[in-house]
This record gives sequence, C-alpha cells and structure tokens, in this order.
Amino acid sequence: LPALAFGKAGRDTATFAYAYWLNERPVVVAGVDVGATFERTNNAETFFDAFGPAVGLVTDAGTLASLYDIFLRGGVTRSGARLLSADVLAEYTCGVVSGWDRSNKAPMTFGRGFMMGSWWMPSVYGWWGTKRCFGHAGGFSTVAFADPDRGLSVAIVTNGNRGRNDIIKRFTPLGHAIRRACAR
Repeated sequence: LPALAFGKAGRDTATFAYAYWLNERPVVVAGVDVGATFERTNNAETFFDAFGPAVGLVTDAGTLASLYDIFLRGGVTRSGARLLSADVLAEYTCGVVSGWDRSNKAPMTFGRGFMMGSWWMPSVYGWWGTKRCFGHAGGFSTVAFADPDRGLSVAIVTNGNRGRNDIIKRFTPLGHAIRRACAR
C-alpha cells in the first residue's frame, strides 16, 4: 500500500487535497466550534506532522479500500503477506462499548479500534443491517468501512466538510446503496 502513510511521510503537502469547511452554521463538538478554525487547523503543516490514532492518515480512496480489504482477509494481503494477526484484528473489529457519545451527540458503538455498525438504527455504513460493519468516519468528510457479511470494503473520500450531522445525511444513503448493490 505505497499511497498509505500517516502525515506527510516525506511528501509535499501542496500535492494533497486540502480540507474545506462548507457549513455556514456553527458545529460544536465537545464545546468547541470546529468550523471556526477547521481549514486553518486541518491544512496546517503541523497537522500533517502530528501522529494520532484516529487522525493523520493521508491516502487515496483506492488504497484506503484496499486496507479494509486486508482487514476482511484476516490481516493478509492479496499477495499472501500477513500484516496483522487474525486474533488481534478480531479483537479490534467487535463492539466493546455502546451508548450515548457526548462528543458526537449520538448513540454509537465502538470497538477497540473502529466505529461499529448497528443492528437497531442507521449508521454511516447504511440504513440497516450494519451490525458487523466496522470502520471510521474521518474529518467530517470521509468514511471507510468493511462489511464482513458481503465481503465488501468501501472508501468514500471527499474534502468538503459540513459537520457530523452532514456525515449521516451524505454517507448513510451512499453506504446503504453500495451495500445493497453488492448483496451476496
């Protein structure tokens, strides 16, 4: 996965697709209006130099979907190279905690490394039947996930951001349509 890297990884940030804030109304997460400084923060050189577990991955949609394909294969690439232990991956792709997420102001289920789908309500992975799906919604503009029931890996990458409610509005119908089109 040569296009997959955390941060700059020696690349010129002028070649990156910058993130843009498109919402005119305030979007408050954990008491902070993220829209007020979104572009300045998310396009700064220091942002790309930072390393965090849920931020900073810089890649394209095809490579991101390929990463989720590796997860679906139990941590093994298409060429047969093992990148992750199947046991460790299993630990990270099952729900660990569910409840009201005060930052996102929504009911959510999280695993040790991923946002999980839901059996009882819509998620960014689709309108229903997403319980075994796992993935991540990044920067209010990107959703990547795997659907083990369909053997499907998905990456939807944009750079226009409007906030957490818009993620549901945009990506839930897309995830649903993709999963429906790829039903086994």
